[in-house]
Amino acid sequence: MENNPKERILKNVKQKISISSFLEEEKVDMKIKSKNILKGLSVAACTLIVATGVVFAGSKIIENIWKEPKKIETPSYKITEESKKENITEEEAKQIAIKKLNEFGFNSNITGTDHYKEINSNKIMYRFKTEGEYEISIDGKKGTFYQIWTTKTDIEDKNIILSKEEFLKIADKYNKIFGYINEDYEMT
Repeated sequence: MENNPKERILKNVKQKISISSFLEEEKVDMKIKSKNILKGLSVAACTLIVATGVVFAGSKIIENIWKEPKKIETPSYKITEESKKENITEEEAKQIAIKKLNEFGFNSNITGTDHYKEINSNKIMYRFKTEGEYEISIDGKKGTFYQIWTTKTDIEDKNIILSKEEFLKIADKYNKIFGYINEDYEMT
């Protein structure tokens, strides 16, 4: 049968057809593999570009923030020459504080000072500390007494029962000393 030329031709044709279909399948497989390789390379390239951008941005942030930190100051708290011109001097404020401390009957020996400027204002508040553990504040703009308080921590509570008349008499005395108007602070 092999010698039959017809059969040989048929056999050869069948072989050529099977080889041809095999080659076609190989071409399709190669195209799919090429596409997958291109997709993988594209994803890797994009990832590399994004990672490089993140590293670059991170290094710029570190360079700008961490390597050269800058202190941010609020200028509204600073006592400036302009605010000093609009307020009384420290010495004038000290004399007012001593006078008020004497009026209140407190020790007027001043041991320290602390000044601050109010926010968004040119008003300077002068605060003076005394030997008797009191602090008194003077409004530098008006040149008047502002407040007084104690820094003592061992003040003992006293429960005193007073009649309304006794209370009002004491309130009137202290309102006069501190310069308050009776109607506004009488019951406070």
